[in-house]
Amino acid sequence: MEGKIKRYLPIGIFILCFLLIMSFWLGRQTRGAQAAVPKPLPEAEYQTVAQPININTASVKALTELPEIGEKTAKAIVDYREENGPFATIWDLESVAGIGESKMESLEPYVTVS
Repeated sequence: MEGKIKRYLPIGIFILCFLLIMSFWLGRQTRGAQAAVPKPLPEAEYQTVAQPININTASVKALTELPEIGEKTAKAIVDYREENGPFATIWDLESVAGIGESKMESLEPYVTVS
């Protein structure tokens, strides 16, 4: 029995050391991967609209709360509305300079007319 212990002891120690080293190495790899995940933006940096904005009555300030609408585009919307009258549908916004089909698709859930 003592001969078998002496024979397998170095192999057992090698395997134990190998497993400890691998678990340490894998633990470091996992922590590194978690550190690479981007942090979410604070809630204050999200643009949120509680309810759809009526584009026929909204001010420039209210329109800038919409996604992808800056002050310049909001002013263009108000100017267009003052020159041409109220919008019949939300898709009439595509007539405003700076608003194309892709921007309209992102605005659709956030705007309304009445």
